[in-house]
Amino acid sequence: MKIIGLIGKSNSGKTSSLKYSILQMLDLNEIIILYSSRLFSDNPKQLKENILDNWQTETGHIRDITVFFEYKEKKICVTTYGDSLKDILSALNTIIKRFDGCDIFVCSRHENNSLEEEFYDYNIDKFYSIPKERSSSDENYNGENISTGSELIDCILSEIN
Repeated sequence: MKIIGLIGKSNSGKTSSLKYSILQMLDLNEIIILYSSRLFSDNPKQLKENILDNWQTETGHIRDITVFFEYKEKKICVTTYGDSLKDILSALNTIIKRFDGCDIFVCSRHENNSLEEEFYDYNIDKFYSIPKERSSSDENYNGENISTGSELIDCILSEIN
């Protein structure tokens, strides 16, 4: 298994960037949705609409989600949970128990965390860390998060192709 970690400070847009990467995955031809922790639909277009319609909670926080895909015979899990290692490992353990694992696991962590230490008990082949800086301005916030989501997709696809 490979781990791709989006690494940044609190409120830097990690969750939104991960959600944008999920939305971009849903646009790929041949994508198969195997699992979603909420808002489930096995139709990529419908799941995309569900995510967009439920982006935030009632209190304005970005709503977390875990989505598990199959693409070109590779199993990919993306989880937006990142503030708690317990939540991240719970998402990973759900995928391991229900689907016998994944090839690529994507999550976010804070800068002071070590992916290698946190995933020590798992059979990890390779770690990738992608830095996530806070947006330089409110006007650039979504654009920068979409760009980071694209960077995540590029990293995922480089492991598949």
